[in-house]
Amino acid sequence: MIQPIDMETALWLIIDLSLAAAIIILSIRYLRRRMGRSSHARSYPRLSFLTEQFDAYLSELGGTQAITRTFQQLVEELIRAGEDTVPKSLTMREVVVKLGPSLSEELRTLLAELYRIYEPVRFGGIEPGEEELKAFRERLDMIQGFSIRVRGEAP
Repeated sequence: MIQPIDMETALWLIIDLSLAAAIIILSIRYLRRRMGRSSHARSYPRLSFLTEQFDAYLSELGGTQAITRTFQQLVEELIRAGEDTVPKSLTMREVVVKLGPSLSEELRTLLAELYRIYEPVRFGGIEPGEEELKAFRERLDMIQGFSIRVRGEAP
């Protein structure tokens, strides 16, 4: 026959199990991050597809969608290649700022210049002119040869 346990014992069992679960979860997250940082053999995606994607969007959807979608794809690639997780609640500007320290100075500068073109198109409802489209494409061409990697790591 199973004997009932008193409330204080049950409370301490729940607390102990909760702490054990938290320790296990935190240990797994720590090990995953540590293994990801120490791995120099991982592949770093190249950004060469962006110019072609931009041209395709431009011919199919127009300038506004081309700039908006291409910039969002660029940021998604940078997030995927980075070590930190980026909450979905962040604005695009906050994401760019958060990614900045992990990028090379040249890539960070190009990303900021692209954002300056993206912001009024995306949020101001401004239709990009030939000048903005040309400037956006030129920056994409500059980014094309970059491999995304965290600063200080060997490729």
